[in-house]
Amino acid sequence: MNDSAPARSSLALRRIALFEGLGDACLDRIAADCDWRMLEARRPLFTRASGGGEVYFLASGRARITTYSANGREVAFRDCDAGAHFGDLSALDGQPRSADVVTLEPSLLACMPPQAFLALLERLGEVVRPLLLGRRTLDPPWPRNGVSQPGGPSL
Repeated sequence: MNDSAPARSSLALRRIALFEGLGDACLDRIAADCDWRMLEARRPLFTRASGGGEVYFLASGRARITTYSANGREVAFRDCDAGAHFGDLSALDGQPRSADVVTLEPSLLACMPPQAFLALLERLGEVVRPLLLGRRTLDPPWPRNGVSQPGGPSL
């Protein structure tokens, strides 16, 4: 991990699909709740069966999620590009991690503690539905009657 912490940036969070459509004030608060990390390529974020429960938002770079088959062979589950998030299952259920995650290239990540993530879900219910359904985009939080609300919802 890079010793110098990157600046907290709501601008970087605009790349996160889960936060699509959220306003500046909301993104500023989310950015403030995160620990920002710049990691070099091939650095582990967490390992299977580890604790912690932090949720990671990949602002730039790429990461690979791997798991193991029944015979112990490593299997790439998914490669994540900027805009992805992972680690939410452990934050939601409090259980150890179910996979390993490693960066594939230099990556900027926003790391949110599980308590802050759960509080975010309580404050911002429209994040819950796409997260639980496994979608990577967020429907606009306003009615689809052709009238948009600039800036999206606030916290």
